[in-house]
Amino acid sequence: MPTYPWDRRKKESSKHYDIFIKYVELGMGNRSVDNLLEKHPDIKLKKKTIQNISSKWEWVKRAEAYDEHETLERHKRYEGKLNVILDTEVERLVDRLKYINENIIELNNNYDGSKQTSISHSLAQNVNAHKSTLEELFMITGKPTEIRDVKNNTTLKGKLEHNTSIEYDAQAHREAIEDLLQKKENKED
Repeated sequence: MPTYPWDRRKKESSKHYDIFIKYVELGMGNRSVDNLLEKHPDIKLKKKTIQNISSKWEWVKRAEAYDEHETLERHKRYEGKLNVILDTEVERLVDRLKYINENIIELNNNYDGSKQTSISHSLAQNVNAHKSTLEELFMITGKPTEIRDVKNNTTLKGKLEHNTSIEYDAQAHREAIEDLLQKKENKED
């Protein structure tokens, strides 16, 4: 009993199986008896005979199974490489978030009412950088970029030029960071 559908079948002659292998090697979208005979003039069988052999041994079905298997294997290889890239990118983004958070806290702590415009501008830039970094993290980890269900409406407000304010959902941020750090720890274990 063959292991895979494209393996040689019981009672399938080695000659017929060799022709089948050549048929499979033509690749998706290129497989036909005409192409087989054109690419392999060493095959001395008539077109009708090859069509009968193909039908008897289910070449099309077996070749499709082979293609599907190869596609899945290729996807597994790419997925492994992609996971390495994503892990590196997540670490980089988490580091960026820590740096931005430190900047926001420092700007907030050093706010004394003077230089309102420059501090407000810096705070706004850091908050925008924070938001875009979180969105990048969410996107590459397959999470939605909008958080609609707020469990705890904890907010951090920082004054920007006169009456403009920033609202920041600390709870959602904390949960996102904890989730990413947990994933990182799980991978290290």
